[in-house]
Amino acid sequence: MGRILAIDYGTKRVGIAWSDPLKMMAHSQPFLENNSELITVITELVSTNNIEQVVVGLPKNRHGKSTRQTESVMEFVNQLKEVLVVPIELVNEAYSTQAASKQLHEMGKSVKAQRSVIDSQAAAFFLQGYLDRF
Repeated sequence: MGRILAIDYGTKRVGIAWSDPLKMMAHSQPFLENNSELITVITELVSTNNIEQVVVGLPKNRHGKSTRQTESVMEFVNQLKEVLVVPIELVNEAYSTQAASKQLHEMGKSVKAQRSVIDSQAAAFFLQGYLDRF
C-alpha cells in the first residue's frame, strides 16, 4: 500500500504532505526550498516513502482562469513527469492556503509562526479533500 504525495508549489517554498498508507488521512511534512535541488529531493521522497501517486495543486484565480503561477506550476509538473514513474495528477487548490491559515489561526498560531508551516498545511488541506473523494 503506497502513499499519495501532495505538492503545493511556490516560488520560494514548496509545501509537502502525504497520505497514510491506507489513504485516509493527509499529513503535512516540512516544506522544501524551491531551489536547483527541488526535483532531486522530490524524486528521493517518492522513492524512499513508498509514494505511488503525486497530486500537485493547480492555482487559478477566483474566476477559474490561469495565472502566471498556473504557468509556473505546469512547467514544474512537466519537469516532474520527466523523472518520476508514478502518476501525477493536478488538483484544484483553490483557497487551500486561506483555509490552512484559518485553521492555524484557530490553533493559536500567529501569522509569523504560520510562515514555516502554511505551505505544507495547504498541501495537506487539498490532499485531504482529494482523499475524501474516494
